[in-house]
Amino acid sequence: MSGGASRASRSGRRRLLPVGLLVAASLACAGGSGGSVESDLSLVPHPTMAGRCGDDEPGRYTDELFPVPTVTVVSYADGLDADLYAPTGDTATCRAAIVWVHGGGFTGGTRNGPAERAWGSALARRGYTVLSIDYRLGEGEQFGVADAGDPGRLVAVAAAVADAQRAVRWLRESAASLHVDPLRIALGGTSAGAMTALGAALTATDAERVCSVVSVAGAIREAWLGDGAPSALFVHGRADLSVPFESAEAAVAAIGSTGAETELVVVRGAGHEITGVPPNEVVTAVADWLLVHVATACG
Repeated sequence: MSGGASRASRSGRRRLLPVGLLVAASLACAGGSGGSVESDLSLVPHPTMAGRCGDDEPGRYTDELFPVPTVTVVSYADGLDADLYAPTGDTATCRAAIVWVHGGGFTGGTRNGPAERAWGSALARRGYTVLSIDYRLGEGEQFGVADAGDPGRLVAVAAAVADAQRAVRWLRESAASLHVDPLRIALGGTSAGAMTALGAALTATDAERVCSVVSVAGAIREAWLGDGAPSALFVHGRADLSVPFESAEAAVAAIGSTGAETELVVVRGAGHEITGVPPNEVVTAVADWLLVHVATACG
């Protein structure tokens, strides 16, 4: 895997992006997650996926080609609802999709808060189907993965991860009726939702595997790491005191060490407030990543 090693050796390079964000790390390995696990739904690169679905018009998945989307409430599991955002007037027969997970310290938050509505609308207007989910919450004060030491907190984290995985399975099983491509699904979220998305992606079975995962101010548990990790994008405020920036750096290095492609986008001077309604620059960074790692190819 010499090619992967040579790319990883350049992970410390920093480059300034026109949008004012800073890419702090980029790790890649030719032997990443795509196709490394045999499955009936093996997620391998398909350069022609967009064309076969009729969703290859110029600008799709990066530009806001569609009007404000309609939102439908669906039940993806007993007692668990989700808001489904679909591009208005879209004629594509199957689209790339993302399961989005809200934050709230594993004890609060909801699928239809201001940030979640903003993410659902922004991505659907670019052509994605977005499933913004509720999930089982724990009780008590909010906490993060780093503080999930006691059994009660670990139960809440495990429940959230399991529900996110159920949402992926439901979306894949419902793909035909929702005009979703079952081979082009991603996970993403903010804060505790980002941690949930990462846990769901890193511990997925074949039926729950996704092309990529997006973390906005998230972190991981080392216990989640294994073979076949998907590509991962981390967006993190350099001054985040709630989920320290160093936790994102560590997660990028850990996931990258498995051979998956990773990238860390640093929002300079920002704290945990980037988990709120996202600025255009953050949406653009996420959309650009999803275009490459989900919409046009998966693996």
